[in-house]
Amino acid sequence: MRGFAGLDLSGETLAIDPRLPPQWRSLSFRVCWRGRSVAIRVSGRTVEATLLRGESMEMRIGAAAGKLTAGVTQQVSL
Repeated sequence: MRGFAGLDLSGETLAIDPRLPPQWRSLSFRVCWRGRSVAIRVSGRTVEATLLRGESMEMRIGAAAGKLTAGVTQQVSL
C-alpha cells in the first residue's frame, strides 16, 4: 500500500498519494490508523475515503486535505 497507494502513516494525518500502474483500473483497501478504520478506493484519477469506525480525523489525499467523518465518503479528483 505504501508503493502504489502512496500510503503515509508517519505524520500527524493519514495521507495517500496514489500512483497506480496504467493497466490497473482500481485499488481498494482498508487501513487502521490510530484506532480508526478507513476504507479507501482509488479508481483512475479519483480517490474515495470513508471513515468506517472511530472519531473524525484529518486526511490528506494528494495535495488536498480534508476532514473525514464517520459514514461519509469523501471523494477527491487528482
